[in-house]
Amino acid sequence: MTPPFSTPTFLAEIESALLRELGHQLRPNDWAKSVQKLSNHYVAEPDAISPWSQDFAREALLSYFHPLNQARAHRVATQGAETGFFDGLNSWYDI
Repeated sequence: MTPPFSTPTFLAEIESALLRELGHQLRPNDWAKSVQKLSNHYVAEPDAISPWSQDFAREALLSYFHPLNQARAHRVATQGAETGFFDGLNSWYDI
């Protein structure tokens, strides 16, 4: 079964929304630097608030960290449902 978030139509919609939000195409080298810079920020200052107002942070969060977390949460939910882990739960939170 193909996860709904990996269909070509969904991916095209996400890419379009991302480009609208960022206002520019992602250049692979710059994108990688943005992701690394934000990762370094949180490693150095784990309690710091998100530097969302800075371009590098928006780029890294929207194009890497948020999709990665969505994919991870989807896999947890899928695996949990398949194994019966969530049986009897009415709700759960991902922190």
